[in-house]
Amino acid sequence: SNKASSKKAASRRTQVDALCVFLEAHYGRRDAPQVTAAHVEAPHVVTDVFVYPVKSCRGVSVKRWPVLADGRLRGDREFAVVGPDGAPLAARRHPRLALLEPSLDETTLVLRRRDTGAALR
Repeated sequence: SNKASSKKAASRRTQVDALCVFLEAHYGRRDAPQVTAAHVEAPHVVTDVFVYPVKSCRGVSVKRWPVLADGRLRGDREFAVVGPDGAPLAARRHPRLALLEPSLDETTLVLRRRDTGAALR
């Protein structure tokens, strides 16, 4: 929708403005765009969190999720589908990876094909 599109654009502008303030503060960039304090003091709200247990596969929407000390989400991109050479496959070259929907519990990772429901364990 047009409303969602303009909301995303506003969010990107806010993120770019905050980055410019950071660069100017830490690197003394005189050519960085001038921004006001209103751009960086506005509260940030997380509305959606997605964890991607398997790199390049579908994400899992979560309401709450643990964050590690280094800022990463626990279990995010810890697994990968690999080719015969052992290298991880990328969604750019293998877009059908996006059909694989992971679910993860304490002991088992299950990949289910979104289009057929078939499970891979």
